[in-house]
Amino acid sequence: MLALNFFATFLAAASLVAGAITAPICVDLNVKVLIIDLGSTCICATANGLTPQSILNLQAGASKNSGLLGLIGQTVNSLVTLAQPIALGLLGSKTTSCKYPANSVPNDCSGTCGFTCATGYQRCSGQCVANGQTCISPGARRRNLNARSRNPCPGSMTACPVSTLSGASGFECIDTKANIESCGGCTSPFPGAQTGLDCTSIPHAGSVECQESKCVVLDCERGYALNHNATACVPKQSISLGRLITEGAPLVFSK
Repeated sequence: MLALNFFATFLAAASLVAGAITAPICVDLNVKVLIIDLGSTCICATANGLTPQSILNLQAGASKNSGLLGLIGQTVNSLVTLAQPIALGLLGSKTTSCKYPANSVPNDCSGTCGFTCATGYQRCSGQCVANGQTCISPGARRRNLNARSRNPCPGSMTACPVSTLSGASGFECIDTKANIESCGGCTSPFPGAQTGLDCTSIPHAGSVECQESKCVVLDCERGYALNHNATACVPKQSISLGRLITEGAPLVFSK
């Protein structure tokens, strides 16, 4: 009984520490609950609490100790419930050099400061902007088509058509190597220019990037997985069968 009271007090204290988390953070933690060691686990959190992927990571660690769970009268879910405030408490004492943009969800503990964007937001030039918002590369400028310069856009930027409030034709300088809505070129280019892709229109894609003028899918909706070159999302069943065929694994069919 004394041990249970102590543990309850510890959980309450951990919850208070968790409230101190005001910025996104990702750290590899060694989480221990009761007599069970969940092992080194990548735990990420925002001011709203642990990220969904971090909870899945805790579930995976708990599942590896299924034999001990029965001995202490716990299930995987109940152990994860106990582990969450402990993980948050441990995170509250950690620091990170990563600077995550607003509306982002950290997802990487390797030091690369990786993140995805929260639901309702899309990635744009290292930021998370609302879905449907035009993604304009930093430094992009609107200029009048009457400009005399034969190369109106600076550096490697591309002139993409726009309509001004007065109805006159104009253009916008866009970095088509990195812009997710005009990747590889303008989506509605001037005559003779290469047509780019709107990476956000890739079916079933969760988040995307434009890397060196090519669309790259970072993650997919539930039930879908990345194809072999991360350019599309395909049904998980299809990609599994494709891998079996590619790897030469025997296929067994039953009636």
